[in-house]
Order: sequence, then structure tokens, then C-alpha cells
Amino acid sequence: MAKAFRARPSHVATHLERVAIDAIRNRRPFPAGVGPSTIAGMIEKGWIVPEMGRRYNVTDAGVEAVRRKIPSG
Repeated sequence: MAKAFRARPSHVATHLERVAIDAIRNRRPFPAGVGPSTIAGMIEKGWIVPEMGRRYNVTDAGVEAVRRKIPSG
């Protein structure tokens, strides 16, 4: 039987969003699993903004999303 999980609030970054923001802040390539839908979601939430080409900048809201504690339970 599959375990039911509560949906994470949209203002709390998922693991993939956290590693993507970390990669952007440190100017490293995105790790495996971070794809166009992850990037589009972070842009929509205002956590990152596109720069020239395929580069992005992390906003203050993105930094705050990573700092938030992941809810347990």
C-alpha cells in the first residue's frame, strides 16, 4: 500500500528546487533531474529570473524559499 504524503506548500522549495537554486547561486551546471518544468516553476514563483541566454539569477524570494524549514509530518 502506498504511503500518502501531504502536499508541500508552494512557498517551500522542493529538493530539486533547492539544488537548482544552489547551482545557480554558485554558477554550477544543473544536477540531473532539474529540467525545464522545474525551471519554469521557479520562474513562475518568482524565485529566479532569466538572464541572457540560459543563465538565471536567484531573487531574494528564492533565497528565502531555500531558507524555509521543510515541514515534517
